[in-house]
Amino acid sequence: MTRRGAVVLGLWVLVPLAVLLAGSALAPAPPGEAFEVGAAALPRGLRMGEGAVLAVSILNRTDEEIKAAVVDMEVYQGDRLVFQGYVEGRDIKVGGEEAAHWVRVRWTPVEAGVYVLKVGVFSKGWREMLHWSDNVASLKVAEVGRLRP
Repeated sequence: MTRRGAVVLGLWVLVPLAVLLAGSALAPAPPGEAFEVGAAALPRGLRMGEGAVLAVSILNRTDEEIKAAVVDMEVYQGDRLVFQGYVEGRDIKVGGEEAAHWVRVRWTPVEAGVYVLKVGVFSKGWREMLHWSDNVASLKVAEVGRLRP
């Protein structure tokens, strides 16, 4: 796992949570999984060269709160890492959907195409990987001047 060129941002509060939740659902965790992860990208129609917010929701189904976690968001085009943003020091409480923890970072895609969002949850200081989701969302980015999908 590389952190070279990473973008470190705090919690983004750009739109009401209800707007982020619209059209974005948490998939049930597979049997034995301790976390449920969902994602939304705003604006809904991504275009190259235009800033976007990647918002990830995390439900902690373990028996204990995760203190000072690192939430890592990585965007891939094929096998190539094109963006990494992370937020450190997040406490992720145990609970149902009302306890969903939202983390947001800004990303500006530089090429049109299809990307995959991957998300990791790590213990404080990146010491231990607690969860990894290899395909949280597919992100389609249109060329500039094209209508949003």
